[in-house]
Amino acid sequence: MGEIPYNTLLLLNMNIWVARDKLAKVVEGNPVIKPLYLYLPSDVIVSLIFNEKIKVGELRLSITKPSIILSPYYVVKALKEWDLLAHETKLYKDEVVLANSRDDICDNDKVVVTQYDISKRLIDKKFVTSCGIEYKPKYYFVPSNERIDSAREGLTTVLYRSEAEKLNVTYFSTGLTVDFHLSLFKNFSDKETRLYESLRDILLVV
Repeated sequence: MGEIPYNTLLLLNMNIWVARDKLAKVVEGNPVIKPLYLYLPSDVIVSLIFNEKIKVGELRLSITKPSIILSPYYVVKALKEWDLLAHETKLYKDEVVLANSRDDICDNDKVVVTQYDISKRLIDKKFVTSCGIEYKPKYYFVPSNERIDSAREGLTTVLYRSEAEKLNVTYFSTGLTVDFHLSLFKNFSDKETRLYESLRDILLVV
């Protein structure tokens, strides 16, 4: 059982990988900050914060208090109810889309999706409203990073619009958007405050 040396933990929703170059610029050349970035489905972020440990494949994660999270608002709302946050800022909206979809969404009989993210619940809603309550495509549940490979291979895959555009794949627009917020946990240090402010400034597109 090994340890990953870090002093600043960032929990980021799984679609935020599209901004990793921007994230890297914030800490580049700063010897004080040793960040650990975890790109996770939204429900997993909540579980990790409240249960402190989680299993990802064969890897077991046990964490100390996160410094910063970038997540859908429903995650932020839960953390605010527990009085865990010092600050939070709405950064932008992202849309849940269906990459490599048929022209008629109801003609998709097999769909790749990550189970523990708000995008799965929203695509459920889209299928019901567009195709009727009896219509259910066959879902193939995969880890969040495997969605990217599936989309590149041409499989019908649930992504966020930012991801589909980054991958340059065609997609069906659902019209269902998610508000993403950046949050700073309480008992923050000066370096965490500066990192939060820098991330907010570089990522804010509202």
